[in-house]
Parts: sequence; structure tokens; C-alpha cells
Amino acid sequence: MKKLKVAIAGLGTVGKSVYEILSNDSKSLFEKHNVKFEIIAASARSKKSFLNDNVKFYDNPIEMVKNEDIDVVIEVIGGNNIAKDLIINSVSSKKHFITANKALLAEHGYEIAKIADKNNVNIGFEASTVGALPIIKSFKDNFAAVNDIKEFYGILNGTCNFILTKMEEEGRGFDEILKEAQEKGYAEADPTFDIKGIDSGHKLAILSSIAYGSKPNFKDQHIEGIDNIDISDIELASDLGYKIKLLGVYKYFDQPFQAVYPALIDKKTMIAKVDNTYNTVATNCSNAGWSMLVGHGAGGMITASAIVADLVDIANDHNSNIFLHNADSLKDVQISKIENRIGNYMIKIEIKKENISKDRELFKTIFENKYNIDNSAYITCDDKITAGFIISKQKESEISSFVTNLVNDNNVISAKFIRVENLEF
Repeated sequence: MKKLKVAIAGLGTVGKSVYEILSNDSKSLFEKHNVKFEIIAASARSKKSFLNDNVKFYDNPIEMVKNEDIDVVIEVIGGNNIAKDLIINSVSSKKHFITANKALLAEHGYEIAKIADKNNVNIGFEASTVGALPIIKSFKDNFAAVNDIKEFYGILNGTCNFILTKMEEEGRGFDEILKEAQEKGYAEADPTFDIKGIDSGHKLAILSSIAYGSKPNFKDQHIEGIDNIDISDIELASDLGYKIKLLGVYKYFDQPFQAVYPALIDKKTMIAKVDNTYNTVATNCSNAGWSMLVGHGAGGMITASAIVADLVDIANDHNSNIFLHNADSLKDVQISKIENRIGNYMIKIEIKKENISKDRELFKTIFENKYNIDNSAYITCDDKITAGFIISKQKESEISSFVTNLVNDNNVISAKFIRVENLEF
């Protein structure tokens, strides 16, 4: 029988859930894995009543990791400051480490990987990307291990997916549904990281690092959120046969491409059917082809389940290098600029309403000799017409310039573009 002594840093919703699984399911875990997990230490802002008397409490997590009896530290504090100091101190003292902290790994992953390699310890981080979905394990043990990952597309943030789903289904505006998401506990009081795509960007940087065998590169990714998506965008997309989803996109052909942005996806695809707070990652591999994982990406027990799974892997000596490769062999990645993207776009234009024939002629004039229109949809209000046009296989820098010039047209109230992803899955 193997025995691992565990310390937990952070006793909020996730930390408490980890504690409950290890305490309440200890017999089941032992029967399945022949390992006994013993929580011997915990740290938080204040001591919690649910802690067993045998668990030593520390006000300072850095002091906690000085306890030489600890084998594994589980960090669910969040943020970058204390968490970074904690992981460096833990790993440097040859303690295995498990974290759900996506920002920590996306922004400091290479530094952490070097220290982990030097001290021959494992770092588990399945919970840092899409909750209980075993995407890290799938990438490390299967996809990236025996395939080249050519591309993947992820709905990586349940808050944004919930908002976009409700906007489409109920026709309500962004602000109203964001407030509902906060009331339901799906969004933070300060939702900035979610709605501006930063949370998805952190997750994308981690997954892309494993896919490409590179140092995590968060700062050079193009990141957009959904805070500029309005109900007319949703309606036009629907009329054209699409849904709008916030995607984390990785593609590798001549050069890696990593970006987060809202995109139109064909309603008939499987990924378009992933709604509400569900997450998904659809992956296209050189040998395995397309596959897709779907599930809840957040929640106390959901995240705790992934953390405990990492703990079992550490007990079984199953974990590999943090980003699959040795830190010294991780490549510097030069991400292709978003301006160089070649793909499809929906150009949305609002003009003042006059009469149908004149308005249609104006739209025709706007695009004359410039782009072929694959499809179009119109929304007519009392004083304006809003139109969406699908344009194929264009370079983004040209589309961006074209839309910028439209805004200076006296006949145009507003103009924007949204990317279209033609997915096969």
C-alpha cells in the first residue's frame, strides 16, 4: 500500500470539495488504487470548521510547505502572486504540486517546468483548463504523444457560453443576461476575465503549449471577448445558418496560430450544439482525426474531481513532464499574427433606412468590385437596416481596412466584422 500526505492551500468552494472527496471517498479511492491519501495540513485566510483536528492549520501557505512530511501540495488559491511563490517553494523542496491555476501556468509555466524538472517532481493541472474534462491527459497521453495536433477549437469558458446561448434562445441583451449569470453564480462580481476572453486565453496558452511542444505564450495571443457582441449580431448569424461561440483556436500548418475570439459556426456542427455552461474541445490529429470532449468546465466538485484524478496519477507515478516535453526542449513559439489570418468573415453594416430598392442598391455599391458575397441577411427597423454579408477566403488585414473605411462613409451608421470558422466537426 502506498501512502501520500497531502496539504491543501485554499479552502474556498474548490478546496472544500477536494477535502470532502479525500475525506468521504477515502475507502473507495483505496479500493480502486491501493493508495491512502492523508490530509495533514491546510492553509486559508481563516480556519474552517469542517477541518479535522488532525489537520494542522497554517495562516501562511509558504510556512506550510516547510513541513517536511508533506508529499503533495494542492493549490486552489488562484491569482499569480502567492500562488507563484507557493509553487516555486513547494517544487524546490521536492514536493509534488497540483493546481487549477490557469493564469499561473499560462504566464509562468516555462519557469515552473524548469524547476519541476530539476527537482524531479510532478505537476498536475488537469483542472486548470476545462474542469473535469480530461483534456490535458488526452493531449499528453494520446493526441500529442502519438499524433501531430493539427488544430483544435475550444469553448473554454462556461460564462460566455451561457450568455451567448441565452441571447440566441431568448432574444435578450448582453447586459441583462450577464446580470442573470452573476445571480446564478456563473459569473464573478467582476466578470472582466471571462467576458473579455482572458480566461479562455490562459487555457488556450496551456493547451497550445502541449500541442506544439512549446513554451506557453499567453502574451502574444490575439484575444477578444464577447462584450461587443449584441443581439443583432446573434440574429444575423442565426438567419445565415450560424451560431456565435467564443472560441479558443489553435492551428498549425506553416506556423502556429493561437487566438481567442467570437466566431460564427454552422448550426449543424457538433460544436455549435454545445450550449449553456458546457465546455468542449474538438481536436484534429494527424492519425486519429477528429475527436471531441464535452462537459461542465467549472464548479466545486467538478474541479475537485480533476484535482483528485491528478493526485491518483501522482501516486501511480503516471504524470509526465508538465508540458509533455522536458523544459529544456520546449520551443519558443512565434505565433502568426491575427492580421495574416485567411478565412471567412461576416461583415455587418448598418445604414439609414430610406426605401428598399435604394437601400439594396447602396449595399451593392459598397461591395462593388471588391468582394463576392456568399450569403446575406437583413434586419429592418423603423429608421435603419442592419445587414450581414458572408465573405470567403480573405486576409484579415484587408477586411479590417475595408470595414474601417466603411465607418467613414456618410451613408453608413456603423460597420464591424466577425470571423467565421468552417468546422467539420
